[in-house]
Amino acid sequence: MNESKNKECGPINAQKLYTYSTHDLTVVSLFAGLGFKTFLFEKYSMPAFGSTVALELWKNGTINEESNNNEEENYYIKIYYYKTFNVTNPMNLCDLLKPECSNEKGCPFLYLKKRAELLRPKPDWNGMCSQRATITTSAVS
Repeated sequence: MNESKNKECGPINAQKLYTYSTHDLTVVSLFAGLGFKTFLFEKYSMPAFGSTVALELWKNGTINEESNNNEEENYYIKIYYYKTFNVTNPMNLCDLLKPECSNEKGCPFLYLKKRAELLRPKPDWNGMCSQRATITTSAVS
């Protein structure tokens, strides 16, 4: 969303699609992070082989004048779940995340940002990782 003026960032800013491949437990963790209490959609207890989660970032067509100071308010996310590799009509997960995602367009970006903040490690990892490690040894007999 914040476009960098750095020349090295040009290609990544122009990119329209990012894809990641992961394991079933990562998908379950994503769903837990979104706020689902359980993964049990119908009869499935784990994602099936070839299942897919698609997150689409959209920008509102009409920009709210009051939200220009906080550009993140102008974005929303659509989340779709394809149970298997041959599904043609995915499940709209935003419908299951109500009332937070009651907007017919999808989930407000700020909702997902708040959810991610709940999962972010609370220690300041940059601060902790910049500290010098001390190694202690003990004699084992």
